[in-house]
Amino acid sequence: MPVVERHLAEFVPARADAYAFTTPGGRRLNMSNFHRDVWTPARASVFEEDDPLRRVRRHDLRHAAITAWLNAGVPLKTAQAWSGHKTASVLLDTYLGVMRGDEDLAVERFQTFLDADRPNLVTGS
Repeated sequence: MPVVERHLAEFVPARADAYAFTTPGGRRLNMSNFHRDVWTPARASVFEEDDPLRRVRRHDLRHAAITAWLNAGVPLKTAQAWSGHKTASVLLDTYLGVMRGDEDLAVERFQTFLDADRPNLVTGS
C-alpha cells in the first residue's frame, strides 16, 4: 500500500475521475500495449517458466478479488460497485457458483434475526 499511496500522491490528480495509471502524457492506457509491454514481461521476470502463475491474466485477479469479497460477506451491491458491473444480475450470473456456505450463512443470519427482541413478524405486535 505505501507504494501505491506514493504513486497516487505524486502522479494522480485529486479528482474522483482521475486515472491511477496513465501513459507518460497522462492519457488512458491502451490495455493491449500494457499487456504486451508491462504485464507479460512482469510475469516472466517473477515466475519460472513452468509456474502456472506465469499465465495469470489481469482478469483472473479481478475474478479472484470479487470471489474473495463475496465469500467474505461483502454486500452484493457493494461488490457490484467495486467491480464495475452495471447490474447485480450480471455479477450474480457470473459469481453465484463461487460463493461458499451461502445457505449456512443465510440460516444463521435469519436465526439471529428471529432470536432478537423484535415485534411479532406476523402480527406486528
